Amino acid sequence: MTSPTPPAYTVQVDRAAAKLLRKLDRPVQARLVTAIAGLATNPAQPASKP
Repeated sequence: MTSPTPPAYTVQVDRAAAKLLRKLDRPVQARLVTAIAGLATNPAQPASKP
């Protein structure tokens, strides 16, 4: 039996970041969660440029 491949990266939210996230409205929170979850399916997305 083969062991699962370890993740290429992890996402951690510390206490200060969690406090800031709670200040955001629900739609923005939902978009952030969706964007972070999308990294699991497409981790090679280029960073956005201004």
